[in-house]
Amino acid sequence: MLSEKDIAEFQKIYKEQFGKEISKEDAYAKGVKLLRLVQLVYQPITQEQYNKLQQRRKEGENNKNNYQNKNIKNENNKNKGIPK
Repeated sequence: MLSEKDIAEFQKIYKEQFGKEISKEDAYAKGVKLLRLVQLVYQPITQEQYNKLQQRRKEGENNKNNYQNKNIKNENNKNKGIPK
């Protein structure tokens, strides 16, 4: 699954990131686990799916802003003694 070159590159990156050298066996095992994780998590999406995701994010931001504005208004009214 991983070539000797891949293992050596993983060892190099691991040392750079964690300041610790690891054996080829450990590098292979960790590299395979990382690849498997990426395979499980990464899932390409279509343009239509991407557009829907962007729309949901936009709606979520709008809802968040509306909620915050409502809370600010309620807090201001409370400070002025105005009921909700």
